[in-house]
Amino acid sequence: MSVISEVHEDVVMIKVRGNLDGGKYTEEVHSRIMDLIHLGATKVIVDISRVKWLTGEGLGMIMSCMSALHCVNGNLGMVVATDNVKKLFMITGLMKPGRDTLS
Repeated sequence: MSVISEVHEDVVMIKVRGNLDGGKYTEEVHSRIMDLIHLGATKVIVDISRVKWLTGEGLGMIMSCMSALHCVNGNLGMVVATDNVKKLFMITGLMKPGRDTLS
């Protein structure tokens, strides 16, 4: 499991590898994103293309970060690749069928 942050102009990219199934790792990702927001980041992209499994806790963490960014007129983008994770986003209405981006 790893979390890597990269800055490209005014966009912060967080690359996540592993599973977002709650616990310490999910908390680490959440803390990293919230720290960035507190430092003034308003454009954050989370690359979870290498996340194979995402539970309700992981989804809740992502939605919490989305909400925090919306409060500062920011935006959270996602890079999603695995079918399991895409299905979860479609079930929750965050992603529409036939699209590879969140609504």
